[in-house]
Amino acid sequence: MYALVIAPYEGTKVLEAASILAHVCIEALEAEAFEVDSLEGEKATRGNLPKDKKYDLILFSGHGEERRLVGSDGRAIFNDNNIDYVSGSIFIAIACESGNWLALSAASKGAKAYFGFRNLALLPQSSEKHAYLSDFVRTLSVPLLSLLEGYTIHQAWEAFQGLCREYAIEYETNKYDNFAEVMAAWMRYNANSAVYQGAPNATLGEEVFVIRRES
Repeated sequence: MYALVIAPYEGTKVLEAASILAHVCIEALEAEAFEVDSLEGEKATRGNLPKDKKYDLILFSGHGEERRLVGSDGRAIFNDNNIDYVSGSIFIAIACESGNWLALSAASKGAKAYFGFRNLALLPQSSEKHAYLSDFVRTLSVPLLSLLEGYTIHQAWEAFQGLCREYAIEYETNKYDNFAEVMAAWMRYNANSAVYQGAPNATLGEEVFVIRRES
């Protein structure tokens, strides 16, 4: 199977964290014998998108807006004009806001499913007392890792929300430092912002028709 991972990085703390997440996902894909192409840093532009190649999964980790995902050159690497590039793929966008318009556009133009965020996708830095960044990277890798385990996109969405809320409770219970309550709110924000469009039963393999729901 084939995957494309895109991670623009121009030196900011937010995109540094997004780049760390992208590498976690690349390692996970390669461990499952995916052939992975990657566009990182300054190479992450529309002009460098591989041509005449179809991917089972595409993951973008970077800046987003409602109608576009932003490449390293500050221009749209994906928008309405070329979102049909993801036709036939499951697309995961760890980026702000694209879970609104662009997700719907992708699904209407043939994407099996599009996982994204309606609002912001929050990524913090760690404190001296607790590695918050590692926790957030773990949650944001869940959609991909769940799909690799055979989950449907609906189940992957549920798993992401569930883990975010588990961390929120952990932070409120243990109160590692003065940031704990804020980080709990950020985890819940990410859980509530996550959305997907497309077929609920979409998987990286054969589609299944039984969707697990929270009891």
